[in-house]
This record gives sequence, C-alpha cells and structure tokens, in this order.
Amino acid sequence: MLDHDTRLAILRLKQAGQSARAIAKALGVSRRSVDKVLDSGSTTPTFRGRPCAAEPHLERIRELYRKTNGNLVRVHEELA
Repeated sequence: MLDHDTRLAILRLKQAGQSARAIAKALGVSRRSVDKVLDSGSTTPTFRGRPCAAEPHLERIRELYRKTNGNLVRVHEELA
C-alpha cells in the first residue's frame, strides 16, 4: 500500500502533466498503483475490509493461547 506522501506525489506529478508511466518510473511504483491513485483522486487509501474468518472463534482461540502459554502450534492442533 502506498503511503500518503507517495500518493500526494502521484497526484501532483499528474497535475504537472506527467504520464502515468513517467510517474511510475520516477517514483519506483507500478503503473497499476499509479492508475489506482489517479482513479481515486485522493491521498487517502481506500480500505476494503473483509470479514475475518476467525472472528466467531476468537474467544476460543484466546483461551487456547493462554492455556498453551502462547504455543501457536498447540493452539492449531487443539482447534483441528
């Protein structure tokens, strides 16, 4: 994910008349990333969150984590 300064630089370079290819090369990012920023027109990245598969089991996972003293292999074995 591109940081705020990089996104701002992309937008400013586009305003200065640079092509997406030139911007990508100058900043060392992919042209697709430049296109996404230009399409959004914003310095704030869009976050498309998705539901966490562990969410319904979170309390059980925490309980096992404490029970196994932080041994994640044992937590996985217990859940399986």
